[in-house]
Amino acid sequence: MFCDLCRKHGMKSRGNQVSLFYGTDNFRTEFLNAHHLSEAHARASLVEATSGSPVGRATTELMVRTMSKVTLGRVENLFRSYHVITKTGHPLKDFIWMCTLDDMKGIDIGPVFRTNKSARTFTYFIAEVERRTLREKLEKSKFFSVISDGLTDSSIQEAERVYVQFAHAGKVHCQIVGVQMVEKKDPLSIKNAIEKTLERNLQLRLSNQDWAKKLVGFGSDGASGSEAENSSGVALLLKEIQPCVLAVYCFPHHLELSYKAVFQSVLLYNHVRDLLQSIYYFYRNSPLHKSSLMAAFKGLHIRPVVPSPVGGGRWLQGLQAALQNFLKGYPAIVQQLHSTDESRNDTSHQKAKELLDFLLQADVVKFVHFLVDVINILSILSRVTQNRNSSIADVFATLESTLDMLRIYQTRIWRRRGVCPDCTL
Repeated sequence: MFCDLCRKHGMKSRGNQVSLFYGTDNFRTEFLNAHHLSEAHARASLVEATSGSPVGRATTELMVRTMSKVTLGRVENLFRSYHVITKTGHPLKDFIWMCTLDDMKGIDIGPVFRTNKSARTFTYFIAEVERRTLREKLEKSKFFSVISDGLTDSSIQEAERVYVQFAHAGKVHCQIVGVQMVEKKDPLSIKNAIEKTLERNLQLRLSNQDWAKKLVGFGSDGASGSEAENSSGVALLLKEIQPCVLAVYCFPHHLELSYKAVFQSVLLYNHVRDLLQSIYYFYRNSPLHKSSLMAAFKGLHIRPVVPSPVGGGRWLQGLQAALQNFLKGYPAIVQQLHSTDESRNDTSHQKAKELLDFLLQADVVKFVHFLVDVINILSILSRVTQNRNSSIADVFATLESTLDMLRIYQTRIWRRRGVCPDCTL
């Protein structure tokens, strides 16, 4: 006697599991039930249920109906654990202790599918189902847009995230399709990465006439320098596929880049930015200086705040956090630099002396306080524009409020300098 399902998909049992792959003459009920509950048979059932045969959906429904309630309940519990690991980005090895936790809570998950390999298999099929569902939605939609966003991983390798935006059942959806590495950050490479991602994950060829007719828009965050040139170049290449493509760039990204351009035109801002970066690396690259700083916080009875870097993908939020941490830790930093100034290390002595000279300048401290106030106002406008639930009226009202506050700050500065705001053009 053989198990046709296990032999069809080549599922051989390992260890002491009951196997009907090679056949047996044992017809005892206990033996058959043990094979039915084995991991090999469960894998074969999963592959059969998710196969891409013409009657795949009917086969899946029949398989689910014929599964026992106990087995179905176990699979549902395991599926939820697999799904939450995938959604939250946790490593697959966390699944083992999640199973142990389920056992301690009295949740029946059964003895099978409790390994990293099983979690990888389930994750693969979850992704396949999501891709199939996304493709079906795109096929039913009359129009869709492609959105790309550049990123750099930990190995300093460039990549592109590709999204599709479309309307389904009266609602607008924006879903990620995948991530594709690019060897060179130029328009042609980015366009090829977009096409490759769509073709690999959704079996969707933009050059196909049916799909090209549906493509109506291209979105990107590129707004300055080479980013703008790349985005414009990609839009032109997509217009070769569909001349009606409308290129749209991220307004909040434009806004924050405008902030950055204005700040960089102020000489004192550049000095403060370099000072914040120098302080960050001064403590980051020296555990001794960092521990000395923590001791200074403790001696002054101040809650420890570690200096943070300026820049990164979230430029405005990073600058705001760096300035706030600088002001909170200012007394401890000054005290620690004074103690470093008296040490015997010539390199540390010179670096600490340079940082201390900047920190004790009144213009620098005043400008940092002023910059924090301005950035707090600008960040509110930035958050409102990035909020999906914000309407045009919300953005306009926040913009008017931001301009009013900036005018108030400008008027105060003029008055302190003895200049009449009403007489200034």
